[in-house]
Amino acid sequence: IRAPGNVEVFGSQSLLIPITLQNNEDFTITGIALEGSAGEGMVLTLDPVFVRELKPGEKAIVIGTINGTIFEGLHNFTVTARAKSPAFNETAIIFANVKSVPGSFSRESMTQMVVLARDLFRQNPECLELTEFLRKAENATAAGDSKGAKEILDRAIYACRDLISGAKAPATPPVEAAIII
Repeated sequence: IRAPGNVEVFGSQSLLIPITLQNNEDFTITGIALEGSAGEGMVLTLDPVFVRELKPGEKAIVIGTINGTIFEGLHNFTVTARAKSPAFNETAIIFANVKSVPGSFSRESMTQMVVLARDLFRQNPECLELTEFLRKAENATAAGDSKGAKEILDRAIYACRDLISGAKAPATPPVEAAIII
């Protein structure tokens, strides 16, 4: 499981976190159930919550969505993958720093969001064709449209997930979601 270690959440906004499941073994892993847990006042949901199989070298992108109440401080989230065959568990921990600036993202935060998405695309060559969306998000940020930039990034991340998983139609992300490191 690969997930960003530290993220920043502003107020009660949702936060999208791309989580990569990758099979680096020389055998197929089947029946991977995913669950997320969060501290008090915060909720982590995963999409999808089950991956049927990962063949050797295959990847799957899981979108973690964090929602929470407005209270400041550092919180941690745990993502656990439990495989049926071969039987094993793996856990990743994500730390979220909740800030009290609801509804706004600084240029620095938006730039960090683009960097995270760019890293995701580099790790998954099939997503490189989506790089133009990152430029559009950067332009929206420069124009002061952080909400528009956030929506562009969300769509690009979901499209990347769909390309990796081989989905035919892109999923539509929630409108109020973002990635911030």
